Amino acid sequence: MEYKRISIDTSKHMFTLHGIDEQDRVILRRELRHRRVEVSFARLPPADATLEACAGAHHHWAQALGIMGTSRQQGLW
Repeated sequence: MEYKRISIDTSKHMFTLHGIDEQDRVILRRELRHRRVEVSFARLPPADATLEACAGAHHHWAQALGIMGTSRQQGLW
């Protein structure tokens, strides 16, 4: 399955993933614990990712996901 964009909402204990296809249809909705985020992204094809996070958290996750071929966009969704 191809994703146009995957948005990630962070919180203290869970991340919420929201993915859309080229027609902007929702094709992914998933809640993950922090330790499962990298494992889950490693299984997905590369896609644009937007990340909503507090001050320091976005740096870690942007770097971690960028290593897997995910292009990074920082912002709110």
